[in-house]
Amino acid sequence: METSAVLILLTIVIGLVIAFLFLKSNSSSGLQGILPSSGSTLALVGEMGAGKTTLFELLKTGRVPKTVHSLAVNQADLNLTKLGLDSTYHVVDIPGHGSFRSEYEKHFSKSRAVVFFVDAQNDLRLADASHHLYTVLTSRALVKRRVPVVIACNKSEDGTGALSTARIRSILETGLEKLRKSRGTGEEIIAAAGRRSQLDEDDEGGPAPTLGKPLVGPGASSAPFVFEDSACPVSFAAISVKAGNLTQLSEALQKALAK
Repeated sequence: METSAVLILLTIVIGLVIAFLFLKSNSSSGLQGILPSSGSTLALVGEMGAGKTTLFELLKTGRVPKTVHSLAVNQADLNLTKLGLDSTYHVVDIPGHGSFRSEYEKHFSKSRAVVFFVDAQNDLRLADASHHLYTVLTSRALVKRRVPVVIACNKSEDGTGALSTARIRSILETGLEKLRKSRGTGEEIIAAAGRRSQLDEDDEGGPAPTLGKPLVGPGASSAPFVFEDSACPVSFAAISVKAGNLTQLSEALQKALAK
């Protein structure tokens, strides 16, 4: 009986030693500590007709298509030389129709950065864009990993009457603040009552992350939402995909993908 106990003890000790050596090896090789945020996907999302698929086709073929409409998710491993990046990423173009929002978490969980498209020449669509952007900025997959979001203000050609990025930013912040107040309060009261924060949950249940600073509880603020309050870093880029003006998007992505 004593011999059996000794053998069991030795087996446990040997197992612990092997596990320790394995973890140490992973740490020294740089594997330990790699965050999921270092994904290889670049997600293109946003409003319908704002230029997502046009950019996808430009990156894929090197040419700007005359007309293009996306009725399904497009994805491919593409080199981003057109954006000044000598790297290959898995680029996913998700149509702007609401029925495709269910695809977000699957792709966002692997995303290194997200580009959200708005039409700089269509101010009437920015209210819809605020609702869409709220969904993105409160995505569990993005918020947990602080994935950068670049808002691409497409069709910003000179002399077209396009809105400036400052004006678009202001309109979106106003729309997001209204949504923050109407959607966030109930969720935050639940969290303050003792439920776990969604950021601590690994499943898809429970309340979704809230936008910006809380309205109730610790750290509560009644100040209007600004993009600096977003859990996901947000930047803006004035671009024109058809005119080949992608400089600001290139600069924004270089910063975002370097993190």
